[in-house]
Amino acid sequence: MKQLIEFYIEQYRESGRMAGKKARVSKYMHKIHAETNVLKNTKGSPSRTTVAAQLHKDVKRLAATVYYANNKTAIQLFNQELLPELVRMDMEMLTEQEKQQIDEKLLKELKKSAAREICNRSFLEVMQAHLRKKLRKQIVQMVPARPEMEFTEALAMKRHFILHI
Repeated sequence: MKQLIEFYIEQYRESGRMAGKKARVSKYMHKIHAETNVLKNTKGSPSRTTVAAQLHKDVKRLAATVYYANNKTAIQLFNQELLPELVRMDMEMLTEQEKQQIDEKLLKELKKSAAREICNRSFLEVMQAHLRKKLRKQIVQMVPARPEMEFTEALAMKRHFILHI
């Protein structure tokens, strides 16, 4: 869980710093508290992916404001209260089998293939999309590019055909 929280912190930090426009800084401390309360009252379930996606987008906008303002207290509050609640909600959406799949290797792969995607969608959606891509890539690697060249012995045989009409 701690690794996942660190992953979220890193992703939201990058996303907040990538925001090119100036974010409005007014009342962002109040927004952090309000968003934390919303997350505490939200229960995660796989049927609530649209709600989770909207919450992720709201937190992303808040991250842009917090990191633009560069207020140490706000950053600490954001990282230690808001993001752990977001992780909790996302973890409630996962099955036990999906929770067991989360490890350092998966998080590193997600950093490479789905950078900052967690800021727009729930972890469940990001993980499922990543696993689908990974599976598709493995299947493509298993299938030969030119299957007609697969059987060299059969290609080397001298054959002729007689058509009886």
